[in-house]
Amino acid sequence: CLSLHPQFQNYPDMQRVHTRTLEIANQVDAFFQPLGVRVALLAVEVWSEGDRFVVGGSARAALERFLRWRREELLPRLPHDNAQLLTGARFDDVSVGMSAQASMCSPARSGGVSMDHSVSVLVVASTVAHQLGHNLGMRHDSARRFCDCSDLRQDRGCIMASPTGLTPGLSFSNCSRQDLERSLRRGQGWCLSNVPEPRRLAGSPRCGNRFLEPGEGCDCGLSMECTDPCCNSSTCQLVPGAECATGDTCCQDCQVRGDG
Repeated sequence: CLSLHPQFQNYPDMQRVHTRTLEIANQVDAFFQPLGVRVALLAVEVWSEGDRFVVGGSARAALERFLRWRREELLPRLPHDNAQLLTGARFDDVSVGMSAQASMCSPARSGGVSMDHSVSVLVVASTVAHQLGHNLGMRHDSARRFCDCSDLRQDRGCIMASPTGLTPGLSFSNCSRQDLERSLRRGQGWCLSNVPEPRRLAGSPRCGNRFLEPGEGCDCGLSMECTDPCCNSSTCQLVPGAECATGDTCCQDCQVRGDG
């Protein structure tokens, strides 16, 4: 779930706010997919008629107020695993975000706050993914941990690198993967095994997100990652002659298996 605090000074058109939010959520999902984790956006709440609580102050203070609002106001009316606040306001400290460490699935602590601090969807999505990473038990990357990622360049670290003001990373490191696996082994992701119903996802059906949504015959991901010969990744429809998609319980060689 994603809550939006006033961004209307930058995006006065409500449709643009929703479009940008969905783009950020889709990019966060793309960041996590290589780790075997999907980020499904269930709802977007835009505070267009006044704040639900005081967002100003430090990032930590904003986080604590957001987590309290989530626990008392949001969870009772919208069951979800995690909530992130995206705000156009600046925090008093130098932080662009803050979240509760190893708190995924906790009714009291599973959430984070991030500033909408760049026009770039990639940059803001990296900040949100960083906060969500902390929720999942990921620690900051460091030289002594020998962390590495596919996007490690002179001016770009990994997503869980300590905030430095440099260009945010666009992939998770080997250290982040290890931290995530450790958290899951400890049972900290117990709420993540249930796949949300497609009709509950926010936004219109989107071909290529690996969720089978209304109007789709299949969804094997983007063209570059689809390995299902039964599914047309461009249209999310079965290829001519196919009766089912690979992965369906009763599907073999794109045909529905008979009894026995």
